[in-house]
Amino acid sequence: MTRKTLVGGRFLYFLLSLLFSYPVVGADVSQSGTSGKINDRKVQCLKGYVSEVVYPDGTLTKFNEEGTLVRSKHKQFSYEENYKYVLERGVITAFEVECSGNIRREISCDTEKEVEKYTFDEEGRMVEHLMGSYPARKYQYFFQGTETLPYKKVYCCDTIPSGTLTYYYQYLKKDQEGNWLQRGVKISGGSSPAVNRVYVDTRRLKYYAIPTDVISSIKGDVPNINSYEQKFLNNNNSGIQKAYKQGETNFEIISPERVEVGEEFEIAFVMKQKPRDIHISKSKQFEFLHYDYRTNTAVVKGDTVKSCGLVLKLKAKQKGILTLPSLKVRFGSELNISPSREIIVSDAQVVPTLKDDNPAVTLSATLSKDTIHLGESAILSLRICTSCFRVTSVHLSKPDIASCMIQEIPMDSVIWKNIPFEKGSYDVGEYKKFKLTPTQAGTIEIFPFGCDCELSRFTFPNAGLLKNVATSSTLLGAVATTVTTIVAVKPKIEKRNESVHTESLRLYILP
Repeated sequence: MTRKTLVGGRFLYFLLSLLFSYPVVGADVSQSGTSGKINDRKVQCLKGYVSEVVYPDGTLTKFNEEGTLVRSKHKQFSYEENYKYVLERGVITAFEVECSGNIRREISCDTEKEVEKYTFDEEGRMVEHLMGSYPARKYQYFFQGTETLPYKKVYCCDTIPSGTLTYYYQYLKKDQEGNWLQRGVKISGGSSPAVNRVYVDTRRLKYYAIPTDVISSIKGDVPNINSYEQKFLNNNNSGIQKAYKQGETNFEIISPERVEVGEEFEIAFVMKQKPRDIHISKSKQFEFLHYDYRTNTAVVKGDTVKSCGLVLKLKAKQKGILTLPSLKVRFGSELNISPSREIIVSDAQVVPTLKDDNPAVTLSATLSKDTIHLGESAILSLRICTSCFRVTSVHLSKPDIASCMIQEIPMDSVIWKNIPFEKGSYDVGEYKKFKLTPTQAGTIEIFPFGCDCELSRFTFPNAGLLKNVATSSTLLGAVATTVTTIVAVKPKIEKRNESVHTESLRLYILP
């Protein structure tokens, strides 16, 4: 490490320490009702139509347009009515989601226990997050006045020697939506010097294009686009300066602050009155993809307020601080020019491709309870998750579990449920169930179960000639198939053997 780098690092540490050295006083926020469904964006304290959150190490979190989480690191997420499904390394876990007032709960469908609880205040800010799975954790967030970002977070966990860690935040950079891009973090409370530290945390956010309902609810008559007479547009008299000043008050511009080269984005020009003619200035720095004219009517304090807007979809061709295209608009006989607006365009960031940790078939084990009293029983369930159309079980190993009686619960048939995800779908079915009755107090180790099975899936030698393929199947049983093709192409059934294993589990028995 060079002396210059070392001095710079010490200066940054000193600067952040100085920022955090001043006491910040904030009251606990009240927890009264927040209306509406609490989506995943709100749970992660994000504002606006965020599509991705990217960290320097390549960690990626993605949302759909409704604010639902679809991917985070190696986990994929899917929602069906009030149920949330998490797919990780081929294992699907289901949770029931309950949103009531200012509280969101997630309840495990396996154990029926509350595993997550989020509480919000009347301003819509998350003030507490409880995690019920072992080890139990609690996060509390504290705010100053009406600020939307917390200045402090308190983290409690039984496994931490000190019991509590406190995080103090100083926000160094925010975007137009008010989401932080860079912040200083100071941690205190840990017994290890490695825990008590000061550092800078950075992230990059991407947003979806401006939704239609942001500036419009009713389609209106479209004015003349790019038909304004050039003799008026090129008039260089003093009236142009006057028109420019009028434009500053007659236009509101909505645009992102930062984009990447080749990334599609939208800018919106919102006008307080209906234009007669609109001319879009050309720019060699951007590629024009589409434009859309819209009108909006709203009732504000009993008065009807109308506005008009033009939304441009663009793509930046080069990096740098670029000036966005402007509008020349005629309201009646007056010429208005929109104010100039700059945007930062950077090189496209290469995010490391996530490894596909979702194999064709997995075997998972879950316990109905992880802690019981002596004399009680727990149910051990084995589930198969697969992307193949049929799984034939050849052999299931049943390991000996010390100090425990094992009784298999007969099952008439396996009920399968299809769970759709981004890149396909998976079938999940309960395969075996066992009743475990411990004979002494203590900790019981449940070693991995192993299953040898035969997988069957379709392959199409001439996939490019297919028009449609539809399959309906009963896993571990008969298969019915319907295939519609442009030409007579028969699917081939490919079979292969696979060995899968569960993870180890622990059952705690109290006297």
